[in-house]
Amino acid sequence: MGRIRTALRARFAGSGFEGTGNIVNLSEQGLFVRTPQVPPPGQAVRLSFSAPGLGRIAVRGLVWWTTADSPGGRHQPPGFGMRLLDEFEAYGRLIENLRR
Repeated sequence: MGRIRTALRARFAGSGFEGTGNIVNLSEQGLFVRTPQVPPPGQAVRLSFSAPGLGRIAVRGLVWWTTADSPGGRHQPPGFGMRLLDEFEAYGRLIENLRR
């Protein structure tokens, strides 16, 4: 049940920040967003994106890690891993569709 590669454009916001980026992979528990506007670990984030056949999907989660905190992070494009706080029905359908 590993990660699924994607290229979905997303908008995200939290307390005092907002940004855009690309969801480059996702799983049942979370996703990774490549973006130059990296929020700090532990920050609550609301994220939304459009998925083919499913329309707009919105999720909530926490910034779990950032490329700046990972080994070799200076050599990677900036971004953050987000852990979902709840189960989201539309997000679950997206995972099912992409796994087929």
